[in-house]
Amino acid sequence: GGGAAGSNFGSAGDPLLDGEEEDPDAKEELQLRDAVLFVIDCASPEALSPLRPNGRSVVAEALVAAVSVLKTKVLTAPDDKVGVALYGVREKHNPNSFEGIRVLQELDRPSAPRIKQLELEAARTKEQFAERYGFNQRVPLSDVFWTCTTIFNLSVNPKQFQPRVFLFTCNDAPCDGQEADAAETRARDLMDLGAIVEFFPLAMAGRA
Repeated sequence: GGGAAGSNFGSAGDPLLDGEEEDPDAKEELQLRDAVLFVIDCASPEALSPLRPNGRSVVAEALVAAVSVLKTKVLTAPDDKVGVALYGVREKHNPNSFEGIRVLQELDRPSAPRIKQLELEAARTKEQFAERYGFNQRVPLSDVFWTCTTIFNLSVNPKQFQPRVFLFTCNDAPCDGQEADAAETRARDLMDLGAIVEFFPLAMAGRA
């Protein structure tokens, strides 16, 4: 019966007990929790400029998106993990000690204090953000992907979590030809972990 699926955890580990039509239920029970890393490109000169007149910058948009995801998850999926990292900033704070990459929030469960912190970050003016973190610093994308891989390796069990990277950028060519090979190698390492990388390109108004 459909109603019993939720309490039917005992049989999840035994494929013999699963008939064809039970597959969706079995899949649901074995579903991995999400581990989402928001990666925000602060490396371009326009990172803190409004995308639209009087609108938010790419950095603020990404932080607001992270707040929104945290608010949803704290209610619906409190065991998921969410983290936030900036790249192209002045200071380094990351497990690989790469220049220009700062982990703003470690990959961890959503909570009210974490939401509050990100809301405060998103509310910073361009000047306040630039003063606190800096921006427009060049960082190879390979270092960014490598850092993501390290964070997932340190923070999540691949048998329990589906790693995801949400990369927000206003740069339509985040790495030039010379760096592309290295970036591709590190992206492959990240995907070998089973990570799903999603790009969110946010263009300035008037720029296609």
